[in-house]
Amino acid sequence: MKKIYFLLFLITSFVGISQTDYGIKAGVSYNASGKITNVVGDFNTARESLDNATGYSIGAYANIDFLFVYIRPELQFTRYAKNFETVSFKESKIELPISVGYKVLPFLSVFAGPSIQYVMSQDSDEVTLESFNDRTSLGMQFGTRIKLGPLGIDLRYERGLKNNEVNFFQNNGIDFGGSLDTKPSQWVIGLSYSLN
Repeated sequence: MKKIYFLLFLITSFVGISQTDYGIKAGVSYNASGKITNVVGDFNTARESLDNATGYSIGAYANIDFLFVYIRPELQFTRYAKNFETVSFKESKIELPISVGYKVLPFLSVFAGPSIQYVMSQDSDEVTLESFNDRTSLGMQFGTRIKLGPLGIDLRYERGLKNNEVNFFQNNGIDFGGSLDTKPSQWVIGLSYSLN
């Protein structure tokens, strides 16, 4: 019984010294993933010709702040596009990154944690896509964050942990084989603003 009382004392003390912060966030990303494989015909030129892959995200966060560490869950909508020489591909997701941060200085921290992702849509103007069954994936993220009053700036690297491929099977009525790996591997620059 004494152990339970002691544990309750620790939990209430821990919660008592914490502070909660919440706000809005937005970011831009450069996505380095995306490789077309097993293609035939004209799409052979697309294998190594990723012109650019950029995206954006908007959402909200909550920050539970302890002495030297914090826990920060985020909920965001993410949209990005990959443009190859002959194929463009777009994807929309709902993401739930959860980071645990360590304060190196009062205004500077490093963080890492998992990211749960749910694919809402995948589309392309040039090719017909095969419907995908697995909409959820898991990733990891790490980075650094600077907090200047209500404004936060972070730089993070995100990497998917699970292969996630979408199949192309038709272009202008011509069948062909091909798949695109959509597992994220990206750098994200984000801004956040505290609302309390």
